[in-house]
Amino acid sequence: MLSSEEFISIIENIRNNLNETDRALISDSLGTLVANQQATENKINELNEQHNKDKALNDELLLTNGRLFQQIGVKPGEENKEDPETPKEEKKIDIKDIINEKGELM
Repeated sequence: MLSSEEFISIIENIRNNLNETDRALISDSLGTLVANQQATENKINELNEQHNKDKALNDELLLTNGRLFQQIGVKPGEENKEDPETPKEEKKIDIKDIINEKGELM
């Protein structure tokens, strides 16, 4: 990627190698290129700063989460698993539990 100075140098070189008529015709286009290139550099710098802030925040969150996992005794990546050896008690429903003496649902 060209630096800002290199880009402007190339644009100036193009302007200087043209005769007066051609220079007048494309001067606006070259000016637009320079302005767009500077806006692009500013946006890239802004996004890099935001990326660095987000990365630092992510690193901080990872560290904090690691400490929390250590406090509660859960290893990262481990899920809350039920003990497979302890079967769940199934509650059996009797028909008398859902229908009263009149035959209505409770």
